[in-house]
Amino acid sequence: MKLKLLFITFIIFPLIISATEKFPTHCRISGLRFSHHSILFFSQHTAMPRLYVIKNISKKIIWLTHEKKNPGASAGWDTQLSPQHWSAILITRRQFDLHCHFQNKAGVMMRASCEHMIRACQFSEFYSHHPIGGSYWVVENVLFRDLMSRIRARGFSLK
Repeated sequence: MKLKLLFITFIIFPLIISATEKFPTHCRISGLRFSHHSILFFSQHTAMPRLYVIKNISKKIIWLTHEKKNPGASAGWDTQLSPQHWSAILITRRQFDLHCHFQNKAGVMMRASCEHMIRACQFSEFYSHHPIGGSYWVVENVLFRDLMSRIRARGFSLK
């Protein structure tokens, strides 16, 4: 029974999602896992940089946030994502999580299930024309028609 559940969770469900979602060419549902109110991006074998794109499938403006243990003086990770818009993120850490939030009618930020708010995929191969020195948002909050050109404009070639 547990084996069937694992098979459905990790093989069948991603196939169903990818069949119904429009993802860029060569972008695969890999190296990510939804959990409670977050999505975890992870490297299965190596700490090589990974390029993910994220789509807001909800009807609300959402915020994607990353809670750093030691924030220091570094730039924040919070970004806004409008309905049916996309963002791209380059990740160099082995594990990196984002939390999903939306603003209720009273103006209070509420945590939400990322699994119900976003879809994400990882490019199987890419090349950067610039040295990669860390993780960062490559493109933020654009329509699908602009996504690939904006990624290329930031110095990435996708295979």
